[in-house]
Amino acid sequence: MDEIFNPDGKFFRFMEKFLELVKLNALWVIFSLPVITAGASTFAMFTVAGQIADGEEGYIWKSFWKAFRGNWKKSSLLWLVTGGIGMGLLLDYRFWSVLDSPVSGMMKGFTIALIIVYLTGAIYVFPLAARMDCSVKIILQNSWFLGVKYLPRTLLMLVWIALEAFAVRLWALALLMGMLLGVSGMAWLIEIHMKKIFGKEHIIETEEQGALS
Repeated sequence: MDEIFNPDGKFFRFMEKFLELVKLNALWVIFSLPVITAGASTFAMFTVAGQIADGEEGYIWKSFWKAFRGNWKKSSLLWLVTGGIGMGLLLDYRFWSVLDSPVSGMMKGFTIALIIVYLTGAIYVFPLAARMDCSVKIILQNSWFLGVKYLPRTLLMLVWIALEAFAVRLWALALLMGMLLGVSGMAWLIEIHMKKIFGKEHIIETEEQGALS
């Protein structure tokens, strides 16, 4: 019983992290409502989620706002590129899904393959942008490079995302948790994996870097 009320205990630390992720999720939702700001909001979310994963203490709002305001141009361009490609692939999949033709099944399968390739790199874009102070082109190149280089871990992260989406649709408790911290919680889990990957690649602190080799 004493462990529950101990500020240094596991339960207290768990609840503290849980509330931080709830706050972060709310900030991401609010700042993403105008779709044009979704890129900067996502950048800020991954920046703060990375700090939480690293065990850094700080103010959620202050860190979020600093990242949101200070990286508007780059994050918006990244969102325009990755979001545009993703939306195009999704529309393409839906087109072939409703079309009744001899080639529709083959084209739908081809589109699914393209979506998997897209997600392999897209999952790295904003976590990497939060760690590397370099051009959009270099970030995109390195994202797909890392996605392929660490393919098993990449697929594991994608499976987690798919399982969360599946659970939210079928389970009321999962839906509630998804509303509270679905996006920020997944960003935090992704950042835990990214911390290991970036550690191997020596991308620990924000610094000027070129393409990975």
